[in-house]
Amino acid sequence: MSDLSNDLLASVYGQARLYAIFLAGLYLVLAVSAVGGVRAQRGAALAWERGALYAAACLHSVLLAATVWLPHPAGGVLLGLGFAQALSLAACVGVLLFCWEERWVNIYALRPVALVLPVVAVLLAALNPPLPALLSAGSALHVLFALAA
Repeated sequence: MSDLSNDLLASVYGQARLYAIFLAGLYLVLAVSAVGGVRAQRGAALAWERGALYAAACLHSVLLAATVWLPHPAGGVLLGLGFAQALSLAACVGVLLFCWEERWVNIYALRPVALVLPVVAVLLAALNPPLPALLSAGSALHVLFALAA
């Protein structure tokens, strides 16, 4: 890989690591809060918990987009998708689906279980940056949609 690609990767993954640690902490706080909520049997998410979960899901999506899909200056896309990033993508899709479903069905009691995987996945992705592969944009999109499905 060229020096330009290495510099791009070092800057992207260095900054993303701090955001990922913050995101994992946010997911952990929400999971612990939900455990307390289940014990109290209040049954529904408080407004701040719902808003924080939406914010975490949005931050997770943006973080994945910024670290997995890297436009290469010479053309094409550096697709940084290792096992940890694929697990994080699956966890992000799961959190987004949980947010969607929670609007209509009372599944608050599942929140602690649903938020454990994103904590682990985000930390694994932050600690294990991938070796990106140079692909065409169409091929990279195909791989991402296949994994997200």
